[in-house]
Amino acid sequence: GLWSEALFRFEQAKLLEPGSVAVLNNLAICYEAGGRFEEALETYRQALEMAPANKAVKQNYSRFAEFYQG
Repeated sequence: GLWSEALFRFEQAKLLEPGSVAVLNNLAICYEAGGRFEEALETYRQALEMAPANKAVKQNYSRFAEFYQG
């Protein structure tokens, strides 16, 4: 339930590690939880471009895309 705090921390982590797929995945989840769906979509796509075989990102993106398109 502390999505604002998590979002702040993952945005800071992205500044320190912009190439981290885990950070991008978690950041996208935070955007999604906060209703920032366009940013979530873009962030999931960035993570997928960097690591197309990453199971966690693929699962989260798939679930999100299903929700987002519906």
